[in-house]
Amino acid sequence: MKKWITNCFALDRAECKQRCPHWGFSIQKNQVADYFLCLAFDNRESLEPQHVWLIPSGPIQNLLNIRISEKPESLAKWSKYERPLNKVILSCCKLKGEI
Repeated sequence: MKKWITNCFALDRAECKQRCPHWGFSIQKNQVADYFLCLAFDNRESLEPQHVWLIPSGPIQNLLNIRISEKPESLAKWSKYERPLNKVILSCCKLKGEI
């Protein structure tokens, strides 16, 4: 489990869709993280960000995992936690040396 501590908040998780039509985020009943920054990428090769959710730990900290699919009802369930992708895309491009 990857963890980042930034500005006094514990953050956790990034995932790529693989064989399944959803992103799976392993929470493992994590009681440490204040927020889960869930980054959804298209695949492991191109690593193009598709979605980013900043989810407070309260609603999900007692779960083993969460799954988010591209189905409208799944995206709607998590939409209040979704954040804009522009800065994530810029950061990924910088990390890949594209800019």
